[in-house]
Amino acid sequence: MPSNFEFLEKDFSILANFGKMAEKYCYSDSNSCLMKLGMIGETIVNLIFAYDRIPLPYENTAAIKIDILYREGQIDKDLCDILHALRKARNKAVHENYSSVSDAKTLMQMAYSLCEWFMQAYGDWTYE
Repeated sequence: MPSNFEFLEKDFSILANFGKMAEKYCYSDSNSCLMKLGMIGETIVNLIFAYDRIPLPYENTAAIKIDILYREGQIDKDLCDILHALRKARNKAVHENYSSVSDAKTLMQMAYSLCEWFMQAYGDWTYE
């Protein structure tokens, strides 16, 4: 079955893989889906820090890095909110064994939008 995240394959295969796995697990194992979606967000944050040569903070947590990207104008409020939502869902899935098909479906759409933005900003600027 084709994946909605295939457009990432050439430039960001790791993100494509996380997206494909999240889609695969959405209904059968939403806990794993939430973890994979969280990995998309975390990977994008780490790639932005690397590509833009932003020094890592002393407290190197995902939450702090997301806030730095927002404060420095690297991402807008909507992207900041998406990244925090993905991070929180991943943490809940990992630490509380949380699962929810409804949350997985909603966060899947958010992760897809995030990936589209990332492709346009850091991959193929002509991508639509």
